[in-house]
Amino acid sequence: MGALMKRELDSMHLASQYQNKLKAFIAVYGILGVGVPVFFWVFGPGVVGLMSGDMVNTSILVIGLIHSSQAISLHLFREDAHRQLTFLQILPVKKTAIVHAKFTSVLLLSVFVIGWMFMVAGANTLLSDITVSDFWLAVGFFCSLIISTEAVVLLTYFTRGADRVNVMYWVSFAGWAVLFVLSGLFMKSLGKEPDSFVFIIYILVALFVYLFCWSLAVRRVNKRGFPQETGYKANQIQTIDTRGKGD
Repeated sequence: MGALMKRELDSMHLASQYQNKLKAFIAVYGILGVGVPVFFWVFGPGVVGLMSGDMVNTSILVIGLIHSSQAISLHLFREDAHRQLTFLQILPVKKTAIVHAKFTSVLLLSVFVIGWMFMVAGANTLLSDITVSDFWLAVGFFCSLIISTEAVVLLTYFTRGADRVNVMYWVSFAGWAVLFVLSGLFMKSLGKEPDSFVFIIYILVALFVYLFCWSLAVRRVNKRGFPQETGYKANQIQTIDTRGKGD
């Protein structure tokens, strides 16, 4: 399990696609850790004033969302192209251990990204004229969106294959956005302002969705195994075409 976890985490960060991984890692996460906060501090209301505090926070949260979704989708598509699920099945590990390793590593990545979003957006909130309720509302939406969409993406990957991942990502994105709007209207009807408690509720609901999808993926793999990968399907089609031409 530990080796599987290390493999997942090593291949999920965006710098893993480059040949010199150390330099790429420093460049990518140096930009996220230092470059992005400095850029928004300079162009935000504190110095140049080209962007409002709310706009800076929204930009930071969108960057976190894109980073998380891109890291995971690239990882899944790369694995599918190289038929990694097929390869892992010949190793002396349980199929469910592969599922557990991927769900755990993706959750760890989510925690890392959410922590970055929370710290950078929180610092900007303290330095700007943003109300605390707006901060909790925005952070609650984007952080819970990351967790819930990743849950659906992984469930789709283990049940339908990588070729359905993009579609289900946008379906889950739209579904969570609708749920968020409806919950916001409900809070407004009660006259309640968003606060840290609302943020915790959103995160807990998203974690429930994540754990539920996790359990469904484990059951599916236990009963039916992994879905055929795109590379495997392409090889089958090519074999059939070759045989057809030969006949």
